Amino acid sequence: GINAEYGSRKAFPMSRTKSLLALAMLAAAGQGLLGSAGPRTKGDIGYLPDNAVRRLPAAPARYQMNRSTIIMPCNNSGYMDPGRTAAWSIIDFDWSNGKAIWTKQRPMLDEAVLQNQVVMSTKASLGQTVWVYRGSMWAYPWYSSVRKTLEDPAYADWYIKFKSEGPWYSKKCDAVNTTDCSEAYHNQEQSPAYPHGDGDCGAPNCYCGNNVPCGFYIWNHSSTTVVNGQTFLDWFRDSYVFDYQGTSPLVSGFYFDDWWPESGGFPDPFPHMVDDLSLIHISEPTRLLSISYAVFCLKKKKTRNNKHNTIQKLKYTYIRD
Repeated sequence: GINAEYGSRKAFPMSRTKSLLALAMLAAAGQGLLGSAGPRTKGDIGYLPDNAVRRLPAAPARYQMNRSTIIMPCNNSGYMDPGRTAAWSIIDFDWSNGKAIWTKQRPMLDEAVLQNQVVMSTKASLGQTVWVYRGSMWAYPWYSSVRKTLEDPAYADWYIKFKSEGPWYSKKCDAVNTTDCSEAYHNQEQSPAYPHGDGDCGAPNCYCGNNVPCGFYIWNHSSTTVVNGQTFLDWFRDSYVFDYQGTSPLVSGFYFDDWWPESGGFPDPFPHMVDDLSLIHISEPTRLLSISYAVFCLKKKKTRNNKHNTIQKLKYTYIRD
């Protein structure tokens, strides 16, 4: 998310969070702000080059923490005390906030717990704005909207699948509910588990949906399959990003996570993921496929009688392997 109201009270300096910086760079490139900085390399993934920073519109200097800073709090043990974030300007809640609460729900209702946090924080607000997390690569079945698409075979083309023949490094079936299996690729990057994992589920097991193993799934943004009158990109925009939470007047923006972590070693975002998907890494000079996407930034527009959300679409182009 980039706030477009540069020079106003809403303007803010970029977060040091790598993913947000990467998104800012891509969005700014689409607006002609970055010029020809060239492709990113492994060494500078997620960072704005100096020439880009110098060319971004400048906001007036402010020396108040609650008007010029952003924080991404994540309290795994429960809700974040709003008093602890009162000194920040933008409060951006991660998907794993309140994990000890929603991992024990059947089914898990991560975004509902996130919305409760939004309500708590905005009630205690001293003028801060609240953002929420949305992933654009990983698909989390603990989000209700995502879980529905994983439970229905009609949406299968919206997800990247395991390669047709094994062996596979990540397991297709749930570790506890061994009959819950999926051909859609998933791994255990920060996944809750029973009895212990990155978030501990309650007995008798984690429940991520009917015949849906818990894990990090991967969306297929290139899918053109239409389900219930929506393509994947229609659904991603209207039912995932701008759902009841994304259109809530309490939510001022989003943190879009489009960064592939390199825990598996470049170019793997997860150990042996490239092998499980039967993909190959193409060197930078041979990347030829350009895909246009839109980055959505939600901002508030005030009128005399009401306050409503407006959407700004910032287009950018990136190169896919």
